[in-house]
Amino acid sequence: MTEAVMLSHVMTEHLLSKKFSVIIDRMLWNELNESVNAFEHIAKKLGCPFIHIYLTANLETVISRADERGYPKEAEGGLNRDKVIKFHERTTNSLSSHAEEFTINTTDMSEDEVYNQAKTILEINLR
Repeated sequence: MTEAVMLSHVMTEHLLSKKFSVIIDRMLWNELNESVNAFEHIAKKLGCPFIHIYLTANLETVISRADERGYPKEAEGGLNRDKVIKFHERTTNSLSSHAEEFTINTTDMSEDEVYNQAKTILEINLR
């Protein structure tokens, strides 16, 4: 487990204990979903709901969106096109199966449409 993931666990536990909501980026998860399981355990231990909302898109869309944003830190070892492709493959092959899990295919959706669909999922499941 990396220091970033460990720090995320500590921060998540603290924020949830103070009754704040937490959104966890998929970049913190590994192929075995050990990190997501740890986050889920933290939430359940504190009596908080835990809802998975996966935002997916086909590879062509993911590459197009990344290309549009650019790769400003590529020279320092940051994100580049090859890493985008590998990350897409890794996440596509490692989706977990948890009780409160929802997948939104964002391939043909605007940001507003994605936001509204995720908001609806949360409103229905947090009643």
